[in-house]
Amino acid sequence: MDDISKKKPGLVTFGITLWVSFLWAAIATMLFFATFDPVALAEVATFPLKIDRMGGYSIGFLLFWVLLIINSCVVNWLSSQPNKLKYGQPSEPNQ
Repeated sequence: MDDISKKKPGLVTFGITLWVSFLWAAIATMLFFATFDPVALAEVATFPLKIDRMGGYSIGFLLFWVLLIINSCVVNWLSSQPNKLKYGQPSEPNQ
């Protein structure tokens, strides 16, 4: 495990990103569909859509997962940036 993390830290970070977003997508799907019925959502959609409950749960989970993967990738990118994003470009020291 240590060899992989030393050789390919980006791959390990991406794997962690996928796993964390998967877990949060599962939680978001449970919370969302505890409130909303996927069949009722398909009936009020602006485009004709015929899905059963299991299909609605699957589509919802995949959409939540994609959204959370994007979110996690942006967070990883922002946390890897130097302080220039927070404070602007560092100024040259006056001599």
